[in-house]
Amino acid sequence: MLLFSRTKHGADKIARNLKKKNIKVAAIHGDKAQNQRVKVLESGTAISICESEENAYIKSIEKLIKKQIPIANDHPFPQTDRPMNEAEKKEWEKEKQKRKQEFFANRKKTEGRRWK
Repeated sequence: MLLFSRTKHGADKIARNLKKKNIKVAAIHGDKAQNQRVKVLESGTAISICESEENAYIKSIEKLIKKQIPIANDHPFPQTDRPMNEAEKKEWEKEKQKRKQEFFANRKKTEGRRWK
């Protein structure tokens, strides 16, 4: 399966997490050689998980790969009805930062216990 993500870092992180679960996976992005990307694309199935504001990119991807991408509508992860407005994005970013800080604070506590 080929899964598109928003960033190179995100693609690598997804690939690492799937590999830990013994799922055959490869990350492809601009830092990979073209022959590596082509090799993965020849036997892969592409699945793009995106928010509604990213739907416009589908046509660009189809043009690039010269193939039509079928849209799956019968899945348990429906898109939101509309893109987030600026206030919602700001609130989401605040919540994300809070969770990130909590994660690293807990990690430091755990690491400290391991080294004692």
